[in-house]
Amino acid sequence: MQKVMQDVPDDRVRVYIVWEPMLMTDDRVGAERRFAEFSDKRLSCFWDGNRLTGDLWQHVLGLETVAWDVYFLYGPNAEWKKQPPKPMFWMHQLGKKGTDKGAPLLDEGAFESKVKDALRSMAATYNRVNQNLTVRAAFQ
Repeated sequence: MQKVMQDVPDDRVRVYIVWEPMLMTDDRVGAERRFAEFSDKRLSCFWDGNRLTGDLWQHVLGLETVAWDVYFLYGPNAEWKKQPPKPMFWMHQLGKKGTDKGAPLLDEGAFESKVKDALRSMAATYNRVNQNLTVRAAFQ
């Protein structure tokens, strides 16, 4: 996602990375080390040691497994209530577990194109106060 953020410097884009412990070697210290690699002011990083977000997105997407290594795109009108809304677009690195739900495997170039398309479609209604495009990623 760093390349996408570099290639799309638009201040309307917000990126939230949630790191979950999916592998035995995953921990908060390792996640914080990875967070330090990102320096973009539009980015917020979070550690979810209990995998609550992965469980929530698993339910929202209808997956058979915890959602991790997933990349979501939300428009400015997405409403967050008790659980996250279904993203307007998403990609993953889950193998067949994600593609059988209609989502393509991660291709950063294609994801970047979707972000740019969404920004262009927002141009006519852009309001600096509340029109932000959200990219959410959950990693191990």
